[in-house]
Amino acid sequence: MTAAYRLPGGAVARLMDPRVPFLPHYRVLVLETPASPGDEVALLALARQLARRLGQEALGDPEAFSVLFNGARTRRVPRAHVHLLPSGSVAGKRWGLLFLSLKRGLRAGRDLLLTPRTLLRGWRVGLRRRYARWRLARLRSEAPTPLPVPEREALAALFAAAWQALGCKGDPAPAFGDLVRRHAEPHRRYHTLTHVQALLAGLERHPGPVEDRAALQLAIFFHDAIQVPGGEEDEQASAALARQQLEGGGADPVRLAAIEEAILATRHRAAPAPGDPSLMVDLDLSILGALPGDYDAYLSAVRSEWAWVSHRRWRRGRRRLLEGWLARPALFLTPDHRARLEARARANLERELASL
Repeated sequence: MTAAYRLPGGAVARLMDPRVPFLPHYRVLVLETPASPGDEVALLALARQLARRLGQEALGDPEAFSVLFNGARTRRVPRAHVHLLPSGSVAGKRWGLLFLSLKRGLRAGRDLLLTPRTLLRGWRVGLRRRYARWRLARLRSEAPTPLPVPEREALAALFAAAWQALGCKGDPAPAFGDLVRRHAEPHRRYHTLTHVQALLAGLERHPGPVEDRAALQLAIFFHDAIQVPGGEEDEQASAALARQQLEGGGADPVRLAAIEEAILATRHRAAPAPGDPSLMVDLDLSILGALPGDYDAYLSAVRSEWAWVSHRRWRRGRRRLLEGWLARPALFLTPDHRARLEARARANLERELASL
């Protein structure tokens, strides 16, 4: 089990479960990138917050925890990390610290007992992980292609119009500039401003009714604002960012709630409500019904965003996703999208599934 968190400075921390049988609530919070002094301070603050939550969930007491932060000279791995030890007593804390102190020796003893076959398997796993890290580092070194200036200015004008239609006051330029920066993050290949532009164009072409066009436009702008590689809470974080930006501008609370609902619908975990949330889901999935060449380009871009995942895990996860989509009675919820894209989307998904 892992969960990703973005620190205020932009660094990403991942909460990991080492699955220690006699320490079921033990967790490690690891910074994925080299730490600056500010990142270490933010990492410790986040560790304390998570430790309090673990203590409350595991033991019913938010103060029942210990945290251990190693300096650079006492770390086994170079990345900054914090050990979280929920414990209801001093004795429990001592057992946890004893485990940490003996962990290196236990690992060395285990390695001595490995068979050649297990050693070979471990070597292969390590090689795959190194290759995945290399691919991710290479991806991050190459920024995504930015939109041409005229197209970006057109998006800025559309954002400003929707901002004002929602009742927001003040200058929308800082909020739009923040979205531009986020969508240009180096790990992105599909979820860029080009994706936002495509959804907005699809909304303009939609012949059916739209309950609140300005609110749906802003939901499109914000729905992928936060994207952490491997993150499981991106949509919730994006909805929270939309609320923060728009509430600060004085947006109508009812329409702001509609924006949050549309963004959260793109988690694709449950059937969305009729109306704009269903239309938002159809717009987000419309790439599934693209022409084969465009679908293949989408697939390549998404795979690049998941470059840190091994091919085996990618195929397994993608197969599970495709089978779930194909098992639905209908991929699209609005009549127009279903009539135009359903058959081609199923053909694309079946073709990809056969290739895995």
